[in-house]
Amino acid sequence: MSGSRATHKHSACQVIRREDLRHDTARQRDRDRRGDGRSLLEEHCPQWARLPLSPAGAGTDNTLYRLGEDSLVRLPRTADKARSVRKEQEWLARLAALPTRAIPEPVHAAAPTTAFPLSWSVYRWIAGDEARRDTIQDWAAFGTDLAAFVRELHDIDLMGATRPDALS
Repeated sequence: MSGSRATHKHSACQVIRREDLRHDTARQRDRDRRGDGRSLLEEHCPQWARLPLSPAGAGTDNTLYRLGEDSLVRLPRTADKARSVRKEQEWLARLAALPTRAIPEPVHAAAPTTAFPLSWSVYRWIAGDEARRDTIQDWAAFGTDLAAFVRELHDIDLMGATRPDALS
């Protein structure tokens, strides 16, 4: 019995180590991508390569960089998220003129390369604040504005797309 406990303990350690390795790999990938931002711009957008580039946030899908005063670089964190980037590149360009509020406008759509094997984009910067307790003065007005924007998005013609192909 103690032999099986030792084996069980050993396999639990291996699981933890694999989990740690996954997190370390993700952290390394993020560090690599942070370093790649400038080199990607030099390769794909030399006209912007000398502009200031600074971290602008990160989520589960993308790592964001402010590029100069007018742009935002979005680098997907995984291959799954890169599929969403390709859809954004297509649909945000098509939708840019439709809503009454600003939405991200793609100004450069980069294809995968050996240096960065995922699609990524540069967008026009949209000035504003994150929606947080300290940035919203009137939550009822904010909710009303948000609901109106969502209704406006729902009213947009899908231009022939169906959920299984271009929208999911």
